[in-house]
Amino acid sequence: MRLDSLWHLSLQEQTTKVDALVQCVLGLREGVHMIVAHPALDRPELRQLCSPSSRRWRWAVDIRLSDLAALRDPRFRRACEDSGVTLTSLAACGPGPRPGRPEES
Repeated sequence: MRLDSLWHLSLQEQTTKVDALVQCVLGLREGVHMIVAHPALDRPELRQLCSPSSRRWRWAVDIRLSDLAALRDPRFRRACEDSGVTLTSLAACGPGPRPGRPEES
């Protein structure tokens, strides 16, 4: 699978994450695009990944929760609809190229 763009939601500032996501979607051209996100529900399992004093806490909890909130925001869905973007999972795109295996045309 060839991508026309790759964009990282998780790396965006939490306070402007939804706006950045909407602008990303509205700026997409025709093609196959990947938005990388790491959403998670606020459950005990998430909070057990590490302690609040760990340097990984922000990644394990804050970023994952804000990714989920951005993806659930109605402005994101509306931007997709307005732009004709079809949402899908990576698994639905089929197997991609693997090291040592030539990419199929």
